[in-house]
Amino acid sequence: MLYESLEQTVEERTQELQQAKRALELQIQTSEQVKQRLQSIFESAPNGMIVVSRDGTILQANSMAHSIFHYDVGELSGKRVEQLVPADIRTPHQANREQYISSPTKRMMGDRRDLSGLCADGKTVPVEIGLNPVTGSSDGEVVASVVDVSERRNYERKIEQRSEALERSNRELKEFAFIASHDLREPLRKIISFSKLLLSKDYGNFTGEGETFASYVVDAAERMRELLDSLLSYSRVTSHGGQFVLTDLNEVVREVLSDLQMTIEESQARIEVNSLDHLTMDPSQIRQLLQNIVSNALKYRRQEQPPIIRIEGEAINGDQYRLTIEDNGIGFDNQYNEQVFEVFKRLHGRDSYPGTGMGLAICRKIVDRHQGVIRADSTPGKGTRFVIELPVNPHIEAAHDF
Repeated sequence: MLYESLEQTVEERTQELQQAKRALELQIQTSEQVKQRLQSIFESAPNGMIVVSRDGTILQANSMAHSIFHYDVGELSGKRVEQLVPADIRTPHQANREQYISSPTKRMMGDRRDLSGLCADGKTVPVEIGLNPVTGSSDGEVVASVVDVSERRNYERKIEQRSEALERSNRELKEFAFIASHDLREPLRKIISFSKLLLSKDYGNFTGEGETFASYVVDAAERMRELLDSLLSYSRVTSHGGQFVLTDLNEVVREVLSDLQMTIEESQARIEVNSLDHLTMDPSQIRQLLQNIVSNALKYRRQEQPPIIRIEGEAINGDQYRLTIEDNGIGFDNQYNEQVFEVFKRLHGRDSYPGTGMGLAICRKIVDRHQGVIRADSTPGKGTRFVIELPVNPHIEAAHDF
């Protein structure tokens, strides 16, 4: 009886041990799968991954880390992490690492942009490094994520060089525009003045053909003067811009209509203006902007109908203000709604509608300086609608530096 009882007990214990063995084997298998999964993730990470112990020994590194520092796979394990640091900053790096280990915290990549790594061939490589303490590690292990930013730095350097070249080119263009428009005005003035003197017949008589040729000279010189004046105005939008102040748009419109009063009366135009708001702006430039657009509406009118011009304003999205100027003039094909803002762009012949083609280009430059947008929508024979959207409170420093 005792023998049978012992035999049963042994069998039960054996079954328990077998169950425990199977559970342990399953745990080992699961643990191995997790380990392999983590290893796969670690190895396939797009960044270099390095596990460092408390004393600075590299415990593990993935293939990307070996590639960044030009080591063969497996060579980094067991090395001191200081071997990846340029010699001139090794000592402060070790002090910084020890200070970090005493109170480790997650450090985002890019917190420092002046880091360099030392490669196996002695060359240095610019890097960004993120640090993350290993939770539950008794050895104070830290995972360092490393990115080689050589290409990015080269790209940033090229962008910086191009930006500097562009700024230099813009300065030269502004200087050229000012010199061309300012210094050429005097010789043009003399050409016009002396040509008119010759045409006055006080200094002899021309033949009929000679008078015609002399008048061509005067007309061409006067057109050139208009072009230079327009070019000077265009270049001065940014170089001679005024201060941004809180301005009553209603007062600006009144001044514009007062300046254009004679043309308005001659064309029998009707101007409709709703109540406008106060905005922070350069009042002289916004006045020039509105005067250019209203002048165009009066110029490009239909002969059979007096012009009607509507000026409206409304707040949009809380921080933007939309200004609309609409007319019933001759309009234009809407496929040219961007080209009309180009420098010296004309859609109509000079004989029919005089001008330099700079008015709307100046308008866009003014709106750009005010950090806004301007667009045109037009239909031939039905008129044109200009929409200007301006920030209520523009970044004034950016406006002055534009």
